[in-house]
Amino acid sequence: MAREADQHPLADVGRVRGGTQDHSVTPLTLSLFLWERERCCYRLTMMERRGHFGFAVLECVTLRLCPPAERARLLAQATDIFFETANTKSFGSAEAKHAFFMRWLGHYASIEPEGFLFALTPGGGVCGYVAGCIDSFSVGSKAIIADIPYFTPAFCTALAAYPSHFHINVMPGSQGKGIGRQLTARFVRICAEAGSPGIHVVTGASSPAVKFYEACNFKRLSPGTWIGGEHAVLARVTSVASRYCLPPRGIGNCGT
Repeated sequence: MAREADQHPLADVGRVRGGTQDHSVTPLTLSLFLWERERCCYRLTMMERRGHFGFAVLECVTLRLCPPAERARLLAQATDIFFETANTKSFGSAEAKHAFFMRWLGHYASIEPEGFLFALTPGGGVCGYVAGCIDSFSVGSKAIIADIPYFTPAFCTALAAYPSHFHINVMPGSQGKGIGRQLTARFVRICAEAGSPGIHVVTGASSPAVKFYEACNFKRLSPGTWIGGEHAVLARVTSVASRYCLPPRGIGNCGT
């Protein structure tokens, strides 16, 4: 299966940034530092594989980079997780069930495959997924947000600094093992690399998911007239916004 190039969290250590260098560092000192860094990376990787951090490090791959022959199988497994974890269990008709599926998963997979992530087990099965949208307020994303009631013009204006959003689900037997955090971290990095300054999520006001998002560095926003009291809205900046103070990409009018 095709695999995305996945940079190790410590790969930036020791890199010269900002065009400045410490000329007092000798080649021998630099060589020793780089050797120690590689040894640290190796030891950290082995600890991850042995489960020293309490969770397994899984492969996260986007739908766009999946081989065409694998996409149907992975999407079918993600669909099973979607319906298994959904709060809504009964539907008035097959059409209503399909519309529910398209609203929260189907549109994302067809319109934004670069923001749709699978968490894969060592055997290649799907144990979790992210259905994400990198620029919710762009014209290209209009079909995604047009079907979600809370994406009103007022909502889009209020969240203009956080144009990305996502939905995440992990199969019940795999929850509590860090898979959701790994998927979220990967989506945050995808958004940062795409130039998005921030990400927002919407969940129930009293949902246990609020604590999960807060553990992933999302902050709950104060409620306003732009969102109903039954919802909780959380947001966080990406590394792009925090390092370079980029202006928001969203145009604040829901892609119109």
